[in-house]
Amino acid sequence: MYRARPDVHAIVHTHPPAASALAAAAVPLVVAHMDATPLFDDTAFLAEWPGLPTADREGEIIAGALGDRHALLLAHHGLLTAGRSVAEAAFLAVFMERAARLQLDAAKVGGAKPVDPTEARRARDFLRTERIVNLTFAAWARRAARRRGHRR
Repeated sequence: MYRARPDVHAIVHTHPPAASALAAAAVPLVVAHMDATPLFDDTAFLAEWPGLPTADREGEIIAGALGDRHALLLAHHGLLTAGRSVAEAAFLAVFMERAARLQLDAAKVGGAKPVDPTEARRARDFLRTERIVNLTFAAWARRAARRRGHRR
């Protein structure tokens, strides 16, 4: 991944519940809420995943599927986000899991309807600024520190 994308300096790969449910159903993520717009037009879907990532071949498959995007849902596996920083990769992973949860909840009441592309792009371009990403990540870090009994 890092060889294919010199702009990427951090990757998050995880199997959180909602994204894993979409992955298990082989259903792509839908940007259907303003909170999901950081992922608008920047999320790929890998419908054919070979299994455990145990060799270079899987890395090549992932890098190819991600292309120039920053988020990837791997069918039958989980999610991967790629950022210019740890903060950006984590920001995208959290928002991807939240978007997946919203999509699953929306399925119970008629399904997820995509956000208007013009509005989604405008929101994405604002929310994905380095300033917003870093402020959000810093707030999450402060919250985590408080939960562990640390003060900042």
